[in-house]
Amino acid sequence: MADPPGFPNSIVSNYINAGIAACDAACCKALGRYGQGEGHDQAIQLIEQVEPDGQDAARRLERLLVLKYDAIHGFQPISGAHAKTALTSAREMVAFAERVVQR
Repeated sequence: MADPPGFPNSIVSNYINAGIAACDAACCKALGRYGQGEGHDQAIQLIEQVEPDGQDAARRLERLLVLKYDAIHGFQPISGAHAKTALTSAREMVAFAERVVQR
């Protein structure tokens, strides 16, 4: 994937926020609560408990969170490869949350 045009960090930041929101939605539906910790560690622990596929969702969320600081606070543009990883992970998180919420 070529480097995203315009403001790649803002784009990737939105992907990350979509993944976090999807995690919260899935946890609320399946567990009746969501992670509220500053570092998102609690969110990762909670999403792992959602059956089925919570472990996979946790790995996707972790992929997104690794990029969070650079996307929001970094001075360098996020690379095309990282943007693609973020987009793929966000899409997978949203699809996961949709399956959980529709149960």
